[in-house]
Amino acid sequence: MSYNDKWIHIMLTNKPNGFTLIELAVVLFIVGLILAGILTPMATSVESSRRSILQEQYDDIKEVLIGFAIVNGRLPCPDCPDDTTGNCAAGDENDGIEDGDADGSCKVGVLAQAEGNLPWVTLGVTGIDPWGRTLVYQVQQNYADTTDGTGASCSIKTGVSFQLCSSAGITIQDKGDVDDGCLAAPAPEAVATNVPLVVYSQGRQTATSCNELENTGGDNVFVVMDYNQTAGTYYDDMILWISPFLLNSRMVEAELLP
Repeated sequence: MSYNDKWIHIMLTNKPNGFTLIELAVVLFIVGLILAGILTPMATSVESSRRSILQEQYDDIKEVLIGFAIVNGRLPCPDCPDDTTGNCAAGDENDGIEDGDADGSCKVGVLAQAEGNLPWVTLGVTGIDPWGRTLVYQVQQNYADTTDGTGASCSIKTGVSFQLCSSAGITIQDKGDVDDGCLAAPAPEAVATNVPLVVYSQGRQTATSCNELENTGGDNVFVVMDYNQTAGTYYDDMILWISPFLLNSRMVEAELLP
């Protein structure tokens, strides 16, 4: 065997098996880039689909809430979220059935508003959002109680808990307040006032910015913004509200309000 033949034989028989660490690192890096390119658009598509599904739920819920008011002369009370809020008791909570008190008011309250779970069983709708959480529902107490509405400036219709001159205290605005950590300027601007009810979902992530904290603050102020994933102003909540003008007009059409 010649010298060259021996050298070739040695090179072939001593060829290392498998990849080196550097080669493995390069392969893993390339695979990571490929997966990121696939999974990021996929996650965005899933999120968009879930938000579309919730919007369809909201369309149904809005019509059913108005229908409930037409049939019952009032809006429904929330379902108790636990057995320690307001006059809620063991057995009331998380069953999807509205919880009214013996005096005709709702069992849970936030100032003049009642907040708890959307009473999905009472309404016959889906009460869970696409991220697996129960939809939250806040309603003006005087729109949900069993007492006839009153008011010196309008005609009173018996059997209806609110009238054309009734007022509600829920406000929808375009950003959170300073007490939730938002900047003082520019000041929040009202999107809607005198709102009788809201239904809301925290979306994929629970409160992560001052704007979302406003929606979980336990008061009667809610923020509606465009969806964004910017740190500090992140917002993926979805809010449904019904204006008093829409509710009143549908009640008038049904001849339940003068």
